[in-house]
Amino acid sequence: HAQPNACPVCGPHTSLLNRRGEVVGESPLDLLKQGNIIAVKGLGGFHLAVDATNAQAIKTLRQRKQRDAKPFAIMTRNLQAAQRFCMISEVEEKWLTSPQAPIVILAAKDDSILPKEVIHPGINTLGVMLPYTPLHYLLFDQELEILIMTSANISDDPLITGNKEVLEKLGAIADFFLVHNREIYNPCDDSVIRITSLNTPQYLRRARGFVPQGIKIPVNSEPVLALGGEMKNTFCITRQGEAFLSQHWGDLDHYRNYSNFLHGIERFKAMLAVEPQVIVHDLHPDYQTTRWAKNQADFKKIGVQHHWAHMASAMADNGLEGEMLGLVCDGTGWGTDGAVWGCEVLRGDYRCFSRLAHLKYLPLPGGDVTARKPYRMALVYLMMALGQKGLSIAEEYLPALPVPEKELLASSLQKKTFREVQTSSCGRLFDAVSALLGICSLNNYEGQAAIELEDLADTNQTDYYDYIINKEENMWIMDVFPMWQQLVAEIKKGGPVSAMAQKFHLTLIQMFSEILVKLRDETGLNRVVLSGGVFHNQILLTGLMQNLTSQDFSVYQ
Repeated sequence: HAQPNACPVCGPHTSLLNRRGEVVGESPLDLLKQGNIIAVKGLGGFHLAVDATNAQAIKTLRQRKQRDAKPFAIMTRNLQAAQRFCMISEVEEKWLTSPQAPIVILAAKDDSILPKEVIHPGINTLGVMLPYTPLHYLLFDQELEILIMTSANISDDPLITGNKEVLEKLGAIADFFLVHNREIYNPCDDSVIRITSLNTPQYLRRARGFVPQGIKIPVNSEPVLALGGEMKNTFCITRQGEAFLSQHWGDLDHYRNYSNFLHGIERFKAMLAVEPQVIVHDLHPDYQTTRWAKNQADFKKIGVQHHWAHMASAMADNGLEGEMLGLVCDGTGWGTDGAVWGCEVLRGDYRCFSRLAHLKYLPLPGGDVTARKPYRMALVYLMMALGQKGLSIAEEYLPALPVPEKELLASSLQKKTFREVQTSSCGRLFDAVSALLGICSLNNYEGQAAIELEDLADTNQTDYYDYIINKEENMWIMDVFPMWQQLVAEIKKGGPVSAMAQKFHLTLIQMFSEILVKLRDETGLNRVVLSGGVFHNQILLTGLMQNLTSQDFSVYQ
């Protein structure tokens, strides 16, 4: 409690403005009921609010914000309102009503009156939060109990925090602006978590409510500044056995995000009264964080491989020490051999690691372009697995693939003159399967193809596809090429997409379990950590943890 918050003289004052910045006397609640879009100033930035039962108003918001498919978060008047739209467990209720008030990913009810196709197209989950400022409560009544509450920043831009700035930047998006006279000095987005079927929280975004709360770590070293990656960056500063993670700064190839990142480092150093002695950066030579680190004089600098960092972070989060195995699955990470890693089994601790196994390499044409276009990766997998036959299959089952793009990629693959970097990315494998099954051919937001593939899977299915695990020059290779012949055969027979989606998930669970058993036999290591963005997939995470636990592994995530 802060007394100034309650003082009518020196406490905060709110104003409702139109697009010209003029004060209007209408009620924000009435304007929302009429279908208007209101930019609402919060604790760490602005939200765009609109009636979540008004499909046309939500479509207008999507059009103005140029956000075609990414799901919107919602805010409900209270817990009882949230329960009318979503299924909520006791653990999820605890997090929803916690002081941190994060967005919690919940299963949506099928009989909800909400227009699913415009709020969360292609998936059956909703990101839900409850009011966490007094102003939020004034936006609801018994008639209006649910709002879209999405971050008001322009795509890829930093959070908007100023009253003048919001009028300038969102004048073409919001109809009205509900502002107050308290400055936002530290931009911070809403935190997002999901409760797994094991009743453990997964942080999709650790920000408001959790930052800058320290995390106990088992290693007490000299102060370290770890810079993070290029996309959705967060940095970390350690002090006396605790790690202090920052909020998200966005993608650092955007200058204003990069500028906020640098200011954030100075703010954290002052807040913690610590001066880091070591700077840790990613191995990728072109990341802004790597370049900045190398330009810093008088510091010890350490380059750390991306997937080893994933493994070590999961170890630290669980308070583990000593050597163990790590299965790390994600979209992109610069490997020590110059390839783009993304499905790796490592052996290591906090001091060193070795790579024991990975998904079979194949070309990554266009790099980040392919990450946005799953149909490209589907073509690569089809041609690498099935040869010329794969090209004809792509022509039939990848309608989104433009002819010139197909011809260029096919020509390079057929001549085997492909100079593109090789990849073992698990994320790109999910993309390829999703595109071939006709689920998602273009990623309008990060992970869309994989998310929709998971959501569509029929969990009653129990079969899986073929794969091969071979050892080549002291490295185990996980090869899913045999799966593609079977997948295509089922598509041609008109098999249900939901069954094929589930069989794909079960293939990975079976393959990962088998390779970990082989490596346990080789190394004698029985502890394994699971890390990387792919393990936000609940089918994969839950199935693999259960499978490994039944085979007497100690599993952590």
